[in-house]
Amino acid sequence: MATPLRLKHLRSSITGTAPTAAQIEAGQIAINYADERIFILNSAGEVVEVASSNTVVLAASSVQSVNDQLPDANGKVEVPPTAIGTYGVPSLDIDGKIPESFLPDSVVGSLKYKGAWDAATNTPPLPDPTTSEGFYYIVEVSGTHEGIEYTVGDWVISNGTDWQKIDAHNDVTSVAGKTGAVTLAAGDISSGVFTSNRLGTSPANNSVLTTSASGNPTWVPRAEISGVTSVALTAPSNLLTVAGSPITSSGTLQLGLANQATNVVFAGPSTGAAGAPTFRSMVAADIPALDTSKISTGVFNPDRLGAGAGNNLVLTTDASGNPNWVSKSAVGDGTVKSVAMSVPSTLLAVSGSPITTSGTLAVTLPARAANLVFAGPVSGASATPAFRALAIEDLPTLDEGTF
Repeated sequence: MATPLRLKHLRSSITGTAPTAAQIEAGQIAINYADERIFILNSAGEVVEVASSNTVVLAASSVQSVNDQLPDANGKVEVPPTAIGTYGVPSLDIDGKIPESFLPDSVVGSLKYKGAWDAATNTPPLPDPTTSEGFYYIVEVSGTHEGIEYTVGDWVISNGTDWQKIDAHNDVTSVAGKTGAVTLAAGDISSGVFTSNRLGTSPANNSVLTTSASGNPTWVPRAEISGVTSVALTAPSNLLTVAGSPITSSGTLQLGLANQATNVVFAGPSTGAAGAPTFRSMVAADIPALDTSKISTGVFNPDRLGAGAGNNLVLTTDASGNPNWVSKSAVGDGTVKSVAMSVPSTLLAVSGSPITTSGTLAVTLPARAANLVFAGPVSGASATPAFRALAIEDLPTLDEGTF
């Protein structure tokens, strides 16, 4: 007798093995006889397990009814809410999940957020609190409702009897005008005082903030910076007064001018050897000889310029050199027709020059740049003074004193 034809499907004897899409064709059956599982390749090119010994056992013991609800032709049982008893099985929503109404408060919580609320206009209107226990709104517009003031961010919540306010407006909503994950920059901090440990490591009492050789801020003992603990000031009492001395921590040393009697000047001694300046009355030796160029204003009385002063006269000198007033005809016409004036331009400026009839020669100080002084040369031979910056050679030796 001939051997009968046998068909062996795609198969595996290895537990847990399933065919790949490259190993099976559409409509072909693959069997793992170690696991007792059957696979096919569907039209989407996916390997699908269509049967196993386990599903066969389950099919044999399939559910016949649930809460008196019979399965349909496909063996599917749908249980409506009306068929669910006290200890029955809840229905599933379209996403295959249990609706919230079938879950206890311990799972979903007793609070129910209902949205934003305008406390000024009661919008939306708050429902009856006895039928909305656990409902709450968050205030988005401040206002007063039933005598209670609400601020943006507060909660209004039903306790089953009344609507109550939960004060939440003190929660931080922004920092330096920023919200979210805030990172502050130096410009965001415009007031307040930093604690010392924000200005360098290892702060301690009686320390000074400085920078290390690497430029990092660090605190060091005050003695390492300076041994000075008190600063005082003295000054010549006949010229100056001193206030605020001594300074032991911080302060201002104030110099003032001492009061003096009338008609005195600050000057050296009136006669003899050099001495300390003091306030005194002027003496004749203090006043240099004046020539006429020093007299630029005012009018002399003719009597002070010679005897015989009168109208329409000319001042001249006689044969002995004494000033004398004579008639214009005795002198004749003068020859001076123009008077000009020049001055050292490094120091002065002149206007009104020349004068051809009458006028005033005006000498002024021209503007100079800041921090310049009028002085001779810094070194070398004598030379014409000029405006220049002070040099170290101009300053005397300064004695810092002792302590």
